[in-house]
Amino acid sequence: MLNGGLFTRDFLIEGITDELAWKELDDSILADLRNRLDALFASFGKLKTPTEAETEKDLIWPLLEALGWLDMLVQQNLSVKRREDVPDALLFPNSEAKQNAMPLTAWQRFQHGVCVVEAKRWNRPLDRVDVAQKGEDGVPSTQMLRYLRRVDDITNGGLRWGILTNGRHWRLYFRGALSALHRHMKKFEEVLDPKTGKLRGLRHREDQGRVWWELRPCAYYAGFADPKICYQVIQYHPQFSLDIMGSLSNDKTFFVANADLWLIASLNSPLLWWFDWRYLVHLKDEALNTLAVLMESVPIADAPNPDAHARHVEELQSIQAELHGAKRLVADWYRHSLEIESIPTVLRDPFRLNTDQFISAIRKARGLKKRTLTGAEIGSIRAEHGRSVEPMARRLVEALQHERAISDLVNSAYGLTPEEVALMWRTAPPRMPLDPKEELRRLGFTN
Repeated sequence: MLNGGLFTRDFLIEGITDELAWKELDDSILADLRNRLDALFASFGKLKTPTEAETEKDLIWPLLEALGWLDMLVQQNLSVKRREDVPDALLFPNSEAKQNAMPLTAWQRFQHGVCVVEAKRWNRPLDRVDVAQKGEDGVPSTQMLRYLRRVDDITNGGLRWGILTNGRHWRLYFRGALSALHRHMKKFEEVLDPKTGKLRGLRHREDQGRVWWELRPCAYYAGFADPKICYQVIQYHPQFSLDIMGSLSNDKTFFVANADLWLIASLNSPLLWWFDWRYLVHLKDEALNTLAVLMESVPIADAPNPDAHARHVEELQSIQAELHGAKRLVADWYRHSLEIESIPTVLRDPFRLNTDQFISAIRKARGLKKRTLTGAEIGSIRAEHGRSVEPMARRLVEALQHERAISDLVNSAYGLTPEEVALMWRTAPPRMPLDPKEELRRLGFTN
């Protein structure tokens, strides 16, 4: 409950009791408040899996009112034109401030407020995406920081407080507080260059933001927190990935501010790789340069059926997540059970190896200096292959079927005839997502 960096623990436990506002609180008032809140939580606890709207209506707004926040406006748009940044509530210090704000447009009303509130459903994670809940995009804590950056700008620093809550956990934010980033960057603030005798460091760079330890503002920074499609600038294979975790990326990636499943299916399809090979700039070793200015002109056909592709894409997402997890598990097993510290490529992705190939690769990775594997150890490796490798190998076979289904849907969406599909596979560029010979055979064409 007392975690955080705005106030010290000593102040919250002892120092606050010396404050005049605390001393003016009457014990009977505090006892009455506790009784009201106990009753409120008891009533709310009867709801089964409350939604965000229910959490707001039946818990958060009544709780704020009990604490004395009687003047508020809900769903006030921080954006001038579009409806992008909309905190759940804006709190005012008194009714006069609220009345002064009412005649103004929504984004101007924040000049009279003192705190923004963002409310989430009961017990929703505040620092990560809950992948089990559909329709809950973005990371709540990142969302609050974005609101505070925006509201700090439009009020010229006049409103800098925020409350983020899921009903169970309540967080107080202050835009003016020194961040953990500041503490980390402090050692790089200013150093003396031994060669020139001049001061160097973060305080003397040109790309400063509003303070020396931050970068200058980025117009699309908020987009990193939202679901998006990320892709490499230099591609040896079609690698367009769906990010729902609010990941940041470096300058060798781009992202599309869109998480449409048909778009990602199309971009990763064999047909678009065939097209990109002939359209994009070729770099060293025949890599493709997916510059944003070129990718903006890549033609994307409408989905033939809005739902036909979704289950294939979602299943591929699930298989990919399982694959990452399986790779981590076998890597840990190599290190801790077999003493293999440097894992060769063949064992990092062992899901196409049969049992004997798996044992042989492990024996080779252990090196000549390690003792020979005993019969019991070989039996243990066979068992691990059955537990970890074979199930994932079966899932990869399923993935191939989903990839083929998506390829057929994309070809159909672009209106390709069977003869044109055959021509695409016969003129396939290197590193095609599917094997051209196998696809020609599957579709009934000769090579």
